Amino acid sequence: KYTLTKALGQLNNLFRKWLTSASVPLETLSSREAEIAHIPDEQFQNLLRLSTELQTSSIGDLSFPPTYLKVYEEVRSSYLLKSLQPLASQTREQELRGHKTAYARGTAAMVSYTRWLLRLMKAERGLTGKLLPKANGLTSFQATITPAVEGFVGAGEAMCARVRKNVAKREYGDVFMLIDVVEGLMDGLKEFDGVIAYAGVKGTEITDLASNCKAVVIQAFAQFYDDLKNDTGKNAPLSADGTVHELTSTTLNTLRRLVEYNSAIDRIIADGSNPMGATAFATLATDILSSLSLCVDGKSRTYKKPTLASIFLLNNFSYILKHVRVSGLSEIVGPFEVNRLEKLAGKGRQGYRDSWTPVIEAVADKGNGVPAGTKTLTTAQKSGIKDQFKNFNTEFEEAIRAQKSYSVPDPDLRATLVKDIKAILCPFYKMFYDKNIGLEFTKSQDKYIKYTPKALEGAIEKFFEPAA
Repeated sequence: KYTLTKALGQLNNLFRKWLTSASVPLETLSSREAEIAHIPDEQFQNLLRLSTELQTSSIGDLSFPPTYLKVYEEVRSSYLLKSLQPLASQTREQELRGHKTAYARGTAAMVSYTRWLLRLMKAERGLTGKLLPKANGLTSFQATITPAVEGFVGAGEAMCARVRKNVAKREYGDVFMLIDVVEGLMDGLKEFDGVIAYAGVKGTEITDLASNCKAVVIQAFAQFYDDLKNDTGKNAPLSADGTVHELTSTTLNTLRRLVEYNSAIDRIIADGSNPMGATAFATLATDILSSLSLCVDGKSRTYKKPTLASIFLLNNFSYILKHVRVSGLSEIVGPFEVNRLEKLAGKGRQGYRDSWTPVIEAVADKGNGVPAGTKTLTTAQKSGIKDQFKNFNTEFEEAIRAQKSYSVPDPDLRATLVKDIKAILCPFYKMFYDKNIGLEFTKSQDKYIKYTPKALEGAIEKFFEPAA
């Protein structure tokens, strides 16, 4: 018996040596989608004959399972760990380093880690089925993949926990990375569903990781939406110049980035419980824009000056519209939502136009002007013309002072507003100016006529300029 035991030990050692020689770790960093090389045929045939011999010779062996199965599990576990080690290290380094700059889609090391793990698991399942007895294949496969899967799931859960913690602090930057990871996991679970099921408990752990990551993404969406809906920053003071609110820019920047993940978000929402009730990214984006609109409208009402409230509405809804269009969101949310936003921007624009009514009324013909052809003016007529010029100067200069405190950062919107003011004010002023410039209503016209029609246009063109 001693001789047989010694011979069996030598065969086990030879099996370890040959299997180790055939199990060369892969270069997973430099060849992401490279073919996973099979053991060369000659080596495989030698291993298969030895495996068959060990299976027969181990019948009387007291160890259970037979020693060569343990050897297989040890060697192949080490092969999997060494092959995946570069990706595990890259994932760990990325986690420690964090994303200090905006995450670029497709750069998460965890995505490559996921795909390589599942591909290697599939290849390992194939090898155990060919090299080991059918009765032992499942058990040995599951034992072989255990260290690699545990390392992967541990890295994934640590990442998921970190992002969840950041989301709780209203820090959403890493959610984009997590969407990438979830999409990679979902793709993998679908493509490798057979090997996931065959992996038993370890396959369930991978599935659970995908569910946990997905839940964090959904939580981030729900929290972002609820914070917006409830306007958690409503008590923060507004800017005195009516510029674009930080809530508007933050929300639109987030939505613009999410457009890139449109299809992935659709899958995440459709595949899990969604507390917002959204059925797709389009619904989610529309709900967010609707809540943002209500917030902006509510904030505008806190301004005491109606003109400043109109500037605020214009700035914010013009910003929203511009970013909805250039980001491709307009195609996602549809024409009805875009039309709704256009009407809200139009409301602000009309409110601003209406603010010029007192200036226009100062020179409007109210039926008490000087009749055409009048050569000599009465004292009352002279006073009336002087008062109109004075009132116009007062109202217009008051408007100039107000414009200096307003901010319109968008050059296109600035040009539109200047064009609007010219269109509604200049014709009335020119008509009044042309009608009265030739009349002798005063010996000191310079005292009353501060603007020629051309000078008026020039003054309007300087509105909203930073140095105006």
